[in-house]
Amino acid sequence: MALIFLGAVIVGGGRDWFRSYYSYFALFNDGYGLSPGVKVKLLRTDIGLVTKLELTENNKVKVHLSILAEYADRLKTDCVASIGSPTFIGSEDVDILPGSAKTTVIPRGGQLPAVERKSLEDYFRDLRLDAMLARVEAIMVNVDSLTINCRILAAPSWAP
Repeated sequence: MALIFLGAVIVGGGRDWFRSYYSYFALFNDGYGLSPGVKVKLLRTDIGLVTKLELTENNKVKVHLSILAEYADRLKTDCVASIGSPTFIGSEDVDILPGSAKTTVIPRGGQLPAVERKSLEDYFRDLRLDAMLARVEAIMVNVDSLTINCRILAAPSWAP
């Protein structure tokens, strides 16, 4: 029995079974493929896990987070939770950007402010391709008028 207990303590210690966690949540418009067990990171450092996802009455996705107690004091009212992906292909994680030291700590069980992950459409909208194409078109019109004026000036006076 003592060996089994000792083995459980050793394995459990390596898997953070005996560390304290606090619960928090964040609301998103989409589940982004998250599932229980997904890592929660603060500045690319593992600080917890997603424990549960549920749909609210307002059709939001409530993501329940279990954060190690030692990092709870870093979750400030101006921190921001977002969905990240370590690679383009693979699983997502919840990334938290820390808030400033001057703001208050989010209480246990509280809501972390969240921002939605950008879609490809959002990135294209940010590039403002329509405005860039309009500028290119204006440049081409100016180049065309310059070349016409240059041909007129370069033509010999006796030419028809």
